[in-house]
Amino acid sequence: MSHLLLIDANTADRGIVRSRLADDENEVRATESAALGIEEALTRPYDLVLVAARLEEGRSGAEVCRSLLGHHELEETPVIVYSTDQPIDGLSAAAYDSGAYLVVGPSELDDLERIVACALRDRARTSALSETRELLRLENRKLSDSLRRRRSGLPARGGDEEQTSRAAAAGHPDALLVVDRGVLVRWSDRGAGALFGRRLEGTRLRDLAPGSDLDAFVRTVRVTPHEGFRFDLPSRQGRPPRPLVVSTFPLQADDPLEGSVVVLLNDIGKRRLAEELVLGHRPAIPAGQLAALMEAARRRFSPAHIPGSGATVVDLRRRVAARVADRDPVLLVGEPGTGRGFLAAVLHYQGESPAALLDLRCSALAPEAIDAELFGLVRGAEGALTDRPGLLLLARGGTLYVSEVADLPLETQGRILEVLCTGSLLRPGAEGRESTDARLIASTRHDLGALATEGRFHPGLAERLLAGRIVVPALRERADELPTLIAEQLARLEVARIHERALRALLAYPWPGNLAQLEEVLEAAARSADGGELSLEHLGPPLRDLAGAGAQGRGPLATRPARRGPAPPVAEPGAGTLCPWDITEDDPVSFELYEKKAILRALHRCGGDRLAAAELLKLGKSTLYRKIRRFDIA
Repeated sequence: MSHLLLIDANTADRGIVRSRLADDENEVRATESAALGIEEALTRPYDLVLVAARLEEGRSGAEVCRSLLGHHELEETPVIVYSTDQPIDGLSAAAYDSGAYLVVGPSELDDLERIVACALRDRARTSALSETRELLRLENRKLSDSLRRRRSGLPARGGDEEQTSRAAAAGHPDALLVVDRGVLVRWSDRGAGALFGRRLEGTRLRDLAPGSDLDAFVRTVRVTPHEGFRFDLPSRQGRPPRPLVVSTFPLQADDPLEGSVVVLLNDIGKRRLAEELVLGHRPAIPAGQLAALMEAARRRFSPAHIPGSGATVVDLRRRVAARVADRDPVLLVGEPGTGRGFLAAVLHYQGESPAALLDLRCSALAPEAIDAELFGLVRGAEGALTDRPGLLLLARGGTLYVSEVADLPLETQGRILEVLCTGSLLRPGAEGRESTDARLIASTRHDLGALATEGRFHPGLAERLLAGRIVVPALRERADELPTLIAEQLARLEVARIHERALRALLAYPWPGNLAQLEEVLEAAARSADGGELSLEHLGPPLRDLAGAGAQGRGPLATRPARRGPAPPVAEPGAGTLCPWDITEDDPVSFELYEKKAILRALHRCGGDRLAAAELLKLGKSTLYRKIRRFDIA
């Protein structure tokens, strides 16, 4: 979407011009004076400014144009000076002298929309050229500096080279999205619309790049920034597939969009040099911020935060905690949506190493691109512009998470086994092997033993991975925990009440997408409820249809007796009697009661630490304190 600023003192003209230009592609902000317009232009970035030729405060459009373009940050912003009622013969020379992009008179106003569209296209080209010039300037400075130091016998300046490389690649992203807790696009820029060929607001991230696991990746980065996620955007309208690299930045707790994530996408095909320069170095986090980020990640990704309380989840927490300390490979076996990526983060962040957690989503990349991502390249090999370490080298001292490992090509599987056996790898084009101690965590929905028997998976790698196998249960295998999981999620979303019909539909649904689908459905329903009671109408069509079928005796609800309350959860380990937070058959169907008991249970688990309990429930601290006072919890 383009952002336009309109400066016109005439109320009627301002309204007419604004109504003509404001549409799905353009957001128009109007001001009635030159002073307010200049202040607004300096407050936020605009793609184009339109200024009336004459303003009531005695200033001309040419003077305002000169004032705007006199500011360094606005010097490349196109300014159009227009008149709705008077010829511009006497004004055009002064306006062009002041730097105006175009002067439009009354006879050209019928074409104003097309004129603005042309100006915006020129602005986009200018920005791209400026970015390219800056990239070349930085690269030239880096090469000149390297040559000077080589001639003088000085060592290479790794730190400066890394900063230059990262600055060269940063620039403006090709696309920028802001997604909410439900991984729903809330805002996107013009580049994102061009990249995906449509408007994105209100679209689920998984629908933008099916099969890439982009939505799953974004869901796991709500605490720490993350760089380097790669996926290939499929071909569209005759265009070849486009390789993209993603960076994500969670918004901080004091931001009004708390819980949202900024997603930056760069087209590697357009920025091959910059991308390879960046991938030649580890992502740099300032040392002063690293300890705080790691501590926040350890609190977020802990075994205690694995959702649920039943026997299967207690066993899952135990098995995950037992594998934290060692560096052997781990295989997470389970269906998509069961939280395998979250468990990989738990295994990584509960360890002692401050090194990186990197991931490879096999389904997101073309098979021919996977080897280069894993093992890297040496400059000159296969067209590489620079030395490019792969993920196995970048994750030294840390963890590499490979999602859907069964999708790896067989030859790649053999090379990974060699790395696990030798602790080293040979990059294409390299003269010698390089050591790596990256820990491998993999996930799959398949039986690797059966695939190996059929010749569709490397038997040696299957044996190594199956030795560290952890089964992640599907949600349908934890039906007794569903009431508690629903209550915990709704408490996090601050939903005060849920209608009995909605609760019965949630309990009857089979949840093929597992925990991820449950979270997504409840987040969407909570947005629709907007702080009120969550009813059946707020749920999606599958659940509403299921409830309708049950009411007519055709669906699961008709064969399942209605209950006065959810089944009691499995008691905490070691507890011999019911605890204050247990839900029994005698309890009324009341979400406020479930919410209170969820808070009691969280406080008990966290030893009375309210801040830790708020993090466990995924609530803001002030929100938890308010609920504690409302429920009169001591």
